[in-house]
Amino acid sequence: MSKEVVMDHPLIEQKIGIIRRKETGNKDFRQNISDIAKLIGYEATKDLTLEEVEIETHLCKCTVKPLKSKYLTLVTIMRAGLA
Repeated sequence: MSKEVVMDHPLIEQKIGIIRRKETGNKDFRQNISDIAKLIGYEATKDLTLEEVEIETHLCKCTVKPLKSKYLTLVTIMRAGLA
């Protein structure tokens, strides 16, 4: 069961361009790797299932949508560029 996803979002592409430059320093490299990981995580979780729950606020009752599953596991693949 192979599902490949190409992350071609403009913000990810821009940050990949920054980390590939030879004049990019260590601090900027690590910051951009962290930003890329956050953007990929955001994109990877877009299909998580939600449930509707009614809660009581300070003013009235309302419906919110928390994640249906209480557990979420993210596993990284160890690579040389993992900051």
